[in-house]
Amino acid sequence: MKSRFKRVFGVDVKGTRSVVVLDKSYLQGVTAQELRFYVKHGWIFGVTEVLQYEHFRKWDRWRFANLVKLKAIEKHIVLLPGIGEMFRAESKKRKPASQVLRIKGITLTDNLTPGRRFFELDDDTKRIAAERTVELEKRLDILIGVWTDFKQIPEFDGAKSEDMPAIVEAKALQIRDDPDDMRGFYQRHRVVSVKWWKGEHQVSATS
Repeated sequence: MKSRFKRVFGVDVKGTRSVVVLDKSYLQGVTAQELRFYVKHGWIFGVTEVLQYEHFRKWDRWRFANLVKLKAIEKHIVLLPGIGEMFRAESKKRKPASQVLRIKGITLTDNLTPGRRFFELDDDTKRIAAERTVELEKRLDILIGVWTDFKQIPEFDGAKSEDMPAIVEAKALQIRDDPDDMRGFYQRHRVVSVKWWKGEHQVSATS
């Protein structure tokens, strides 16, 4: 992405240099040779945690092939922060997340090189992926609850399509200008977790 800033997430993007966020469809359709061509012209590729997780949640030959492509441009790949991390940084610093967070590089195993045969993941990687799957499924259920709550906003109930732009604009202004209303919304969707410490359990809520 081109930016008016000289640095994005700590990466120098002056001139024609761009940070491009990879997704699964693009990675499947591009070749390693094409990726090398792009990085030769100054491109840097950003990888999200979700994309990274997708390639270890299951393990097959197309995922293996995608990772071989990434290995070919490993020095030009960065791991992007998650949405929650960016929101927290912006709330704390009152600046765009791209200006206050720094992204890290990614190191891939040397087994991911052209010509090597497909191999199975080790047990530790499989275990971590399985644990992450359970965690993400729980978070998805929480998000579904949030989306359902949005649908129950009284102003949207029975509204005509021609009235929706004005309603959406009014709600956007309310979100911007009414902090108490937003605090109430987030309070309704705080995640209750149990933490164990010194033999006694404590219940804490995290947004």
